[in-house]
Amino acid sequence: HLTAKGRNIFEGIEPVLQEIEIANREFLRESGADVLGIVERMERQLELKSMYKRVNERLVSNFIKEVEVTTYTPKHKTAFKLLNVEWLNKYFTVEPVDEKVLDNPKKEILDKEGEIFFALYKDDVIGTVAVKKTAPKTYEVLKMAVTEKFQSRGIGKLLMNKVVDYAKSKKATALQLDTSRKLEGAMRLYESFGFKVADAEPSLEYERSTIRMTLDLNQLILLLITRSE
Repeated sequence: HLTAKGRNIFEGIEPVLQEIEIANREFLRESGADVLGIVERMERQLELKSMYKRVNERLVSNFIKEVEVTTYTPKHKTAFKLLNVEWLNKYFTVEPVDEKVLDNPKKEILDKEGEIFFALYKDDVIGTVAVKKTAPKTYEVLKMAVTEKFQSRGIGKLLMNKVVDYAKSKKATALQLDTSRKLEGAMRLYESFGFKVADAEPSLEYERSTIRMTLDLNQLILLLITRSE
């Protein structure tokens, strides 16, 4: 708000401000520089993607280049359990079915035509995910975990890409997983890959509330082909 004195001053300089604006427009037109148009286009692009997001994407891209993905060896057994216990204790509790899988990865995953992937950063294990066969042409994604310090830096996406490639190499046509709506970040990741909440009932092994999500790999392949064209 302007005081009475301020309004009097503004009324006195308003004609000058108008002439300054007109002179600026004439100057820009004469110089051929569409500064205002450029600024407007810049603003539209920032509305589509903020500068924060642009910088963050570059940081994630640079970080991911330093991450190595490897498969299971016995020396990774402890890290596999610790990474999963970390998020289970944060959001739920470690149930007997979790212990069964985490303590016996070879029997419960590898021996079921499965694999376990690990994300390594400077030789430290910072993320993991497992996949195993549950039915002809169907594989299950399970025990995905990224240590909290490195979350939201593209590790989950990197690991999920490995899972999808592995399932396709095994001629699978579908991927499935059980998760919880409480895990919003994980849900967004799965949905970004095309997973959809299924009508089928989730596993009854867990006491925690879960939902079943599925991915039709044939549709995913068609989608990737369409995007590439």
